Amino acid sequence: MNSRFLTTWGAASLLVAGVLAGCDDDDDDNNTSSSTSTSTTSSSSSSGMGGDGGMGGMGGMGGSGGGDATGRVRVAHLSPDAPAVDFCVDPGSGWIGPVMASLSDDDGLAYSEVTDYLELPAATYSVRLVAPAASDCDTALGPADTTGITLPEDVDATIAAIGFLAPEGNEPAFELTVFVDDNSDPEMGKAKLRFIHTSPDTPGVDVGTGSEAGNDFTAIWDNVEFPNVGQVSNEDYLVTDPLTDVTISAQANDSGTDALVIDNVSLPEGAVATAYAIGNLGGDPQPLKVLLCVDNAAPVTCSVVP
Repeated sequence: MNSRFLTTWGAASLLVAGVLAGCDDDDDDNNTSSSTSTSTTSSSSSSGMGGDGGMGGMGGMGGSGGGDATGRVRVAHLSPDAPAVDFCVDPGSGWIGPVMASLSDDDGLAYSEVTDYLELPAATYSVRLVAPAASDCDTALGPADTTGITLPEDVDATIAAIGFLAPEGNEPAFELTVFVDDNSDPEMGKAKLRFIHTSPDTPGVDVGTGSEAGNDFTAIWDNVEFPNVGQVSNEDYLVTDPLTDVTISAQANDSGTDALVIDNVSLPEGAVATAYAIGNLGGDPQPLKVLLCVDNAAPVTCSVVP
């Protein structure tokens, strides 16, 4: 499972005050590649998105100058063999960025990092990847520009980089894909959890509680294939009682053999969370793990486990 690079498209320009920033200047900002919980951060609140002409201005985002229709977006770097990158965005009026460099962040966004949500004008965008510390948007890095990324009004979305930059054989190629997030509060006394398979060299998996080793595996999501969201009764989210110190396992579909076991998983009442399968089945270049994000935390909090 050798996935490389996530394009972080956070909306901002050289002039923007409020940008979806996945990481700050130091290496461990928003870096969820360790097993410790890490909060993602934005450089400022969405209330700072008012700069004239830049991505912070309504006109600069491709919407009408006086429009106020917005959505929220975050980005996740789920491509384990891709380097850190910066990015530029085009709302239809020309390239703006590089975004990270405009925030004095020359390190870019690295694998397993997830940004906080940023409120942006509802519009359709193009994204171009550039090298960290790039001075302009002229030289694209890696794949071709991604076009037609639409942020609808009143929608939360995650833009994730998945697949391989240099696929071999039938391996899935790098792409940006959009997952619609439902961060509405669960019913009283419950939590919400979904599973997304973003490990490109891992076959379809059954994910559930317990483990083969404990002889008590019970599948919740059955045969989820890359790059899909697991379904429970045709719904993206499992509505569940709060979880405390539960074992979660993933097995190749119908194999009965654990591919990944995570002990002591807890999910409190009221939480809305996403578990992403990330990394490579064979461990190269990144080990198979789970990126667990509490999506309705402020800021969004993610950790890589085990």
